[in-house]
Amino acid sequence: MNPNPQKLVIIGHGAAGLAAAVSAAEEAGRRGLRMEITLVEKSGEDEAGGNTRFSPSYMRLAAPDRLAPGFEDDMHQASGGLADGSYFRTLAESAAATIGWLQSHGVAFDIPVYYLSAGPPRIQPAPSWTRWRTPPGKRA
Repeated sequence: MNPNPQKLVIIGHGAAGLAAAVSAAEEAGRRGLRMEITLVEKSGEDEAGGNTRFSPSYMRLAAPDRLAPGFEDDMHQASGGLADGSYFRTLAESAAATIGWLQSHGVAFDIPVYYLSAGPPRIQPAPSWTRWRTPPGKRA
């Protein structure tokens, strides 16, 4: 094992940056690597979150473990037929596992009631979920 830790710098404290940091820490642990992960964010702690902070985070899933019906077709239609279908197939194939991974890290999801009667079903992080932080005393 290399005594010097690998160093990784991640720019941004939004959902993608946080997911990248946690994923890198998990993979380093699986491989027995020492890794120092630094997360850089231009905003102060109370303003961090990137675009995710302002997004309602609706995900086109009927429930955390299954896609909404017509997901791929709807995405293709929303793009005016210009999107790469293989991208949406990959997204569809990975969605439930990705949500499961987020849930394994404490992110709860619910179904917004205002979508129960209109449009395709969606899920979103539960309102009580406001920050994704490393628990006190733990290092990612």
